[in-house]
Amino acid sequence: MLISKKIINKFLSYRVMQQKSSIHKLQFLNLAFNSLPVEENKDNTPHQVRGAFYSKVKPQVRKNPKIVSLSESALNLLDLSKEEVLKDEKESAEILTGNVIPSNAQPIAHCYCGHQFGSWAAQLGDGRAISYGDIRNQKGEIIELQLKGSGITPYSRFADGNAVLRSSIREYLCSEAMHFLNIPTTRAASITITEDQAMRDPLYNQQIVYEKCAVVLRLSPTFIRFGSFQICNKQGPSEGLGEQMIPELLDFIIKNHYPEFNGKEDKYMLFLQEITKRTAQLVAKWQSVGFCHGVLNTDNMSIVGVTIDYGPFGFMEHFDKKHICNHSDKEGYYCYQNQPSACKWNLLRLIEGIKWAVNEEQAKEYVIQNFDKIYYDHYYTLMRRKIGLFREDLYEKNLQLDKKIINNLMDYMDSSGSEFTNFFRKLSQIKLSKESFDENGNVKIEQSDQELIKDLLGFSAQKDSIIERQKPMFDESQLFQIKNLQKSNPMVLAMKGITEKFIQEQEEKLEKYFEIKDLTEEEYIENNESSLRIWFKLYKKRLAEEIQGDSIDFDLINLERKQKMDSVNPAVVLRNYMAQQVIEQAEKGDYSGIEKLLKVLSRPYEDVKENDQEIKICKITPGWASKLCVSCSS
Repeated sequence: MLISKKIINKFLSYRVMQQKSSIHKLQFLNLAFNSLPVEENKDNTPHQVRGAFYSKVKPQVRKNPKIVSLSESALNLLDLSKEEVLKDEKESAEILTGNVIPSNAQPIAHCYCGHQFGSWAAQLGDGRAISYGDIRNQKGEIIELQLKGSGITPYSRFADGNAVLRSSIREYLCSEAMHFLNIPTTRAASITITEDQAMRDPLYNQQIVYEKCAVVLRLSPTFIRFGSFQICNKQGPSEGLGEQMIPELLDFIIKNHYPEFNGKEDKYMLFLQEITKRTAQLVAKWQSVGFCHGVLNTDNMSIVGVTIDYGPFGFMEHFDKKHICNHSDKEGYYCYQNQPSACKWNLLRLIEGIKWAVNEEQAKEYVIQNFDKIYYDHYYTLMRRKIGLFREDLYEKNLQLDKKIINNLMDYMDSSGSEFTNFFRKLSQIKLSKESFDENGNVKIEQSDQELIKDLLGFSAQKDSIIERQKPMFDESQLFQIKNLQKSNPMVLAMKGITEKFIQEQEEKLEKYFEIKDLTEEEYIENNESSLRIWFKLYKKRLAEEIQGDSIDFDLINLERKQKMDSVNPAVVLRNYMAQQVIEQAEKGDYSGIEKLLKVLSRPYEDVKENDQEIKICKITPGWASKLCVSCSS
């Protein structure tokens, strides 16, 4: 067979190009590939993978890739810079989409299972993600490099292996935003577009559209997750192999990511205790900034306790304990208030997956007895700081009072629908002075307090939106029929997933609905103001306890407290409408908004100046954005 010179020259130039990018200097360790069972996969055809944690894969060739954004901060984890990566931008783009494999890298896809919305889903795995391997950076940290949107793998099931531009931008921006909020997270080093397109049904309403594709380079100590330990479960692809495979995977994780436990007799239990702690503290951090993950399945829970897999996530706008960020989560299974219990439930499923290495009953008892305490200890510490209570020497003495203040505040914010981020940011402007106290030492409400209360009330949701939120799924007559059916034939309701608890919740919602609906607009505002004033007085009295010393400089104290509060209460979070504006620009070929928004998100605790051009993407959510929906479609 004769091959033309043109094809030979193109091939040779391609081979030469392969050695220019600075990404080639990375020294891949390929820890998982060299230590764990890997399937010799031939053609990436989706199938059940037995007896292996990974499969060898070849990334799908992408059309004309182009880098549209790089995160300097994330690249630094690889001891790389934007300047280095862009020095040979063309080949770097080829590497960042999988068209060219970095020197020494060994592409693999990971096998894992999962419980999704509480139901067993059997084999899942990296359906559109491929790991190049891992490196050890100059700080000694292990960093795994993974391409998301890199094509079909043995775990793609019926999917196409693509990630669309819309979801890729969201994941890229949120990964970095969470890092700058000091929340443990996977990172995103790059987003690269291609000329490929994928068919999607964004809201699962049979409205099929073609969307642009993109690839994100994600970084993490490891992408192994809870679901990785479920592959030997009943109906898992490696059922019957748990006694051999699970200790092997546990040993790998402990050796590389929990080395302090390596070699200890009770290393598996120590590991479980640590991942329980990390997971509980992670979800407490989410709650403290109003972050909702959206899909807290066991396959989306990191084994090293970082936030992983950004799909239909959302930062709460107006506070709602039952806020649902995922359009696909109709029942609110993973709503805001359910996130801690979901994480706890997932830990119990993890234990079932490692039962060959631990005493299952004792391990579960540990999680049941300790998770809530770890979570609440961390949650209340974070919330104390958000409201300016920084003196830890007063925590034990005021434990019950502080809990009351925090819980009452969250109840007020829930009933008034207060804007979460802005409320806490504004609260830092509270001031204490000599005039804050009467002759008996009791706290007074001053003029500055009146102004602050007025501003805080301004963050309340409109009455109509609260009514809409409280609207139950069933009207009075329907609920009456359901209650009768519960008495006469409860099995019918059980088959439809309608529980006694659900019925009770709907009754409470209906009662609350009419209670609010019957209020006039003036009564609604008065109720909010009354509740806030009661809370504010209790809060201010407790805040005064933070002051110590005889000679008090109130101006200095107020300034220092404001600086501390502003350092834990972000001025900017990634609101859905911000991401949507950038997505719409990008879909028209303008990618500049990604870099601009990333710059803002990298400084979340700084106030945005009024004359800053980027103010356009940092204001309070506009009315048009209230109906934005995000789903699992990506």
